[in-house]
Amino acid sequence: TCWNVDGTTVLSVARGYEEVDGAWVEEPLAWMRSAGDTAAFGGLYTTVEELARWVALFLSAWPPREGDEPAVLRRASLREMQQAATARPPWLAGTALGEQAAPEAGGYGFGLFAGTAAGLGRIVQHAGGLPGFGSHMAWLPDRDLGVIAFANRTYAPAVPI
Repeated sequence: TCWNVDGTTVLSVARGYEEVDGAWVEEPLAWMRSAGDTAAFGGLYTTVEELARWVALFLSAWPPREGDEPAVLRRASLREMQQAATARPPWLAGTALGEQAAPEAGGYGFGLFAGTAAGLGRIVQHAGGLPGFGSHMAWLPDRDLGVIAFANRTYAPAVPI
């Protein structure tokens, strides 16, 4: 995981695309070679495996319990990051095709949206997008389940997936 495409150690980096007049056009790599100025809004390069480790770290904080703590942050700190600090009005969440939108309520915590989703219970999530890419990570702490979606299309709607 790094802030600049030149810092990646993987053999290949996904190319991003944008739909222009019905055709897929590759996004230029110039902005991807920045000195980290995109980091402020999430210009992060990672793999599914590394992001899965990140999600698993947050899931490991639940339920609250005694015992050895993770090396990075205490479980209590990880749980605090997953609590809504700023309320957000209820909204209708995106759903899979053919399903009715479901109400959600919650707010924004420490870099994460936290709330409740109809039929799912507690949910923690964050989506993002840059030219050529879209992503979403979400997890259900009470079910010990996390989902990650990456797409190589400009601001791909990864949330409904």
